[in-house]
Amino acid sequence: MNRNVLTTLLTATLSLGLLGACSSPSVVPPKDTGSPSGPDQPGTVSAPVNFKVQAADASSVTLGWDAVRGATGYVLERKAAQEYAAIATPGAADTSYTDTGLTPGVTYTYRLKARTAAGESTYSAEIKGVASVAGTDSDSDGISDADEQTGYDVTIKEAGTEKRTYHVTSDPSKADTDGDGLTDAQERALFTDPGKRDTDDDGLNDADEVNVWASKPADRDSDSDAQGNPLLFDGSEVNTYGTSPTLADTDGDKYSDYTEIIDRGGRYNPLIANTPRLELSQVTAPSIELNVVRTSDNTVVKSHTASLQLGQQDSRSATDAQTQRVTADVSATVGAEISGGTDGFNAKASASVTVSAGYGYEKSASYTTGSVRSSQQTSEEALSESASQGTTLSGGKLNVGFKVKNTGDISFNFKDLTVTALRRDPANPANYLVVGNMTPALGAGGVVLSNGGSTGTLAASLDLPADLALSLMQRPQDLLFEFSSYSLLDDAGRNFEFLKETTNAQTALVVIDYGNGDIVRERVATNVQRAGGNIVGVRLSKVLKDVLKLPYATGTSGGVQVLKTLRDNGSSFQGDVTSGVADHSLWAAVGSNNLNIAPNTNFDDIVLTQNSEIRLVRVQDQDQDRLLSNDEYLYGTSDSKADSDGDGLSDHDEAKVGWDVVTAALVKGYPRRVYSNPALPDADSDGLNDAQEKGQGTDPLNADTDRDGDSDASDPKPLDPGVTANVAPVLSSATASVGVPGAPERVTLTGTASDQNSNLANITVNWGDGQTSQVSSTPAAFTLSHDYAASGRYTVSVIATDTKGLNSAASTLGVNVTNFKTGLRAFYPLAGSGSDESGNNLSASLNGSGCVKAGTDRWNANNQALLFNVDYGNAGCGGDASGGLSTPNLSLKTPFSVSFWLKPNPGQNQGDSWLVGQQGDAAVAYLGSVHGHSGQPGRVSFAVAGSAGDLRVTDAQEAPTNSWTHYVAVVDVTGNTSTLTLYRNGVTVNSASKSGTYALSATRGWTVADGAGGSNNNSGDSLYYGGLDDLRFYARPLAPYEADALSKFDRFPKP
Repeated sequence: MNRNVLTTLLTATLSLGLLGACSSPSVVPPKDTGSPSGPDQPGTVSAPVNFKVQAADASSVTLGWDAVRGATGYVLERKAAQEYAAIATPGAADTSYTDTGLTPGVTYTYRLKARTAAGESTYSAEIKGVASVAGTDSDSDGISDADEQTGYDVTIKEAGTEKRTYHVTSDPSKADTDGDGLTDAQERALFTDPGKRDTDDDGLNDADEVNVWASKPADRDSDSDAQGNPLLFDGSEVNTYGTSPTLADTDGDKYSDYTEIIDRGGRYNPLIANTPRLELSQVTAPSIELNVVRTSDNTVVKSHTASLQLGQQDSRSATDAQTQRVTADVSATVGAEISGGTDGFNAKASASVTVSAGYGYEKSASYTTGSVRSSQQTSEEALSESASQGTTLSGGKLNVGFKVKNTGDISFNFKDLTVTALRRDPANPANYLVVGNMTPALGAGGVVLSNGGSTGTLAASLDLPADLALSLMQRPQDLLFEFSSYSLLDDAGRNFEFLKETTNAQTALVVIDYGNGDIVRERVATNVQRAGGNIVGVRLSKVLKDVLKLPYATGTSGGVQVLKTLRDNGSSFQGDVTSGVADHSLWAAVGSNNLNIAPNTNFDDIVLTQNSEIRLVRVQDQDQDRLLSNDEYLYGTSDSKADSDGDGLSDHDEAKVGWDVVTAALVKGYPRRVYSNPALPDADSDGLNDAQEKGQGTDPLNADTDRDGDSDASDPKPLDPGVTANVAPVLSSATASVGVPGAPERVTLTGTASDQNSNLANITVNWGDGQTSQVSSTPAAFTLSHDYAASGRYTVSVIATDTKGLNSAASTLGVNVTNFKTGLRAFYPLAGSGSDESGNNLSASLNGSGCVKAGTDRWNANNQALLFNVDYGNAGCGGDASGGLSTPNLSLKTPFSVSFWLKPNPGQNQGDSWLVGQQGDAAVAYLGSVHGHSGQPGRVSFAVAGSAGDLRVTDAQEAPTNSWTHYVAVVDVTGNTSTLTLYRNGVTVNSASKSGTYALSATRGWTVADGAGGSNNNSGDSLYYGGLDDLRFYARPLAPYEADALSKFDRFPKP
């Protein structure tokens, strides 16, 4: 065969993939192959090296060798029968010889030694030669005899670096010269040594490297991870550590095999991915809110809140959300088998496991029996209240406090957390439904978690539709929380998300839940073992015994091999954990869908593949009630007693079966399926245990199922609201009065209620601002008061309730409330000074000391008002002085309001007088006319300057001089229209509107009683003579009822 044909055939063979097959890898020690030997001992003559066949034809073989230094000649011998005989003595200068006259197809064996002055050398290695016709292939291995004898160079590498090169030939009479499973043609194509089973001396024979491990047979460190250390050459990786010879990081955790085995001295396992580990737990139990609203305007009548409390944590709380979901599926699949005492179980329950893509797991939680009962009662209270005419349920909220802990040894920055809330589907207990996603506040920068570190409490909330909030209140035990998404950044700011993809592609997740609090959760490498060059995964049996070091034992059930015992090396228990009929337990092997575990699969036949998941869960139903132990934990029941609360119903039937409640007429909340509380015999305290409730079809969580006022125990027809001895109470009257002196924001509600059954229990008032009050001591005639925090119009709702829980029709009242501090910019009581009592520190200055005096206010209290420019005889107030007040810049802008009390001095009220206004005349209250603002003598006017001329209103009456009068000026803006309204003693005097721009100065203060603010050095500007009191500035337009309230009440009463 010519060489071009040979090359073409070999190339075609390589392109098809595998070059041979081998059932299992083996390690073969290297053998003598005729390659150059090491140096002889001192004083000896070196044997000839590189002795080889250079050519052959039909009757001859040409041999060649390297010259030996100091040789005087050579002796060439050929084996005949069993003995060698010399056939030639080449000269000192010869390095080749052609042996002629040979028989075609016969294999001849040769050896060579050198002669020197010091004597003869030892013999070279034997070589074989065949005289053949050109193109003859005696062993049919695809290489001509001539080419086999000519040979080729082999280069040995380490991590891609050439270490040595030598020449090799193959035996033309043997298709596989070294018997390693690769033909000589295949070895020639691979440039491996056809005379040596392990070309690179790495401990793996060439055929296994090619066909099993897909490693490089001429490179002893195929994945370049040894860094020159023989402990990580290909053979050691396979035979000593079980790692992949083709992947520098077998488990894909960014720590190379060298780092895990050599650098870290075995502290890390190269077959178990060392990845971040997160634990999600609840530190604040959920609270569930549910609102009852008025259907007319959707205002909240009452917000009901069910606050759960975390129960005692025990071994069953260690399980994660995924295992909880798996167990729910297992329970639905094999609950009867466990209860019946089936001795063993296999993988047939692998129906709903999904691959866990992240690094986290979740601890489940239970809630105290008392808090669950309270939650269920709250749900019924809300439902009952929403049954009243004019009300309904509308919206709710779920609130939880989480904590995330780093349980691994890798530090990271944790951020962007989202948690998924789930609930068990009551209609299909094997299934969990998504409630929604919650986003706890972590802060923009996240939090750095080192080994063992944890976040603080991470508050999270989720808005809920009313029906869902109600369902969660009724069955809070069905809540479950699991990681949805998060970001983990290493110290270089790289996201572990990218590492996760690599790790998952090279590993499978193995989770073992022993049911005693110990959990094993590891990602193990699946990419080492190959068949036909392809990765075939790893057997679960190998993972347990060799990787995790957890011996196990199996048994047979129904002709199928099942797991019976598994070693536990955890913190809770050390020893073998066994399943069996004694405690009605079994080991469930539940695999992810991509494992394709068929029913009746033998345990030892389970193979883990990349990005798959297997969960070994020990489940138990000791009391044989078909409620597994971890579910008993969630519901607060006992696994040693089938009917924990002794009410005549099994725990399983109460928690997962329930019964339908159907009323004879329309009753809010029915028909629906109800579930009793398996931890309480009579959760609604109506005197009927749950078995009795089921017997008569009533709701075990509602003491009055038909809401007719009679409890289920005493009601002759507890499902018919038309049959009752109890009637709802009646609100006979309800009236509201607004404001009292000193507290204008106070609303006082009075009324009467009656009940013909004489069992009136209480009156509940919803004030419309999120606050409620209740009176129960003497509810028939009631009085309640409430102070509002802000001005506004509020709707007050009143309901009477009897001792049976029956409600009256709601009575609603609208109230207008004034809180004098709402929008208050400055308040000057003028009690002898210019101090500001609004809290905004805008005190004013009094000017013209001889012209400003403290006077008597409208309550005849001394020194509680100011008199301006009136001579009391104690000091003169002549032409060179004037009394007034000036404020700092109040930063008012339209809209705004000004309120003040006024009492002009008799005989001095007909002049032009500046009362209160902004410097620059943008806005002013006055008597007569001032600064170009027209008016009438003795009458109060208010004007605002603007682009369309004065916007002005003048009182139709003169301001009295013998009594105090209250004035309020309100300036409002709607679009391009400004409106000015003037009130006297709470009554509208008049109003005016204009289009245009009416704005206050942004930088000027206000003056009082003098356009210039008063002075000791001049006679003033449009002086006012008389008393002023309680001057207020508001940065908003006051409503008419607020103007009225200001004239009747005062937040700061005088002594």
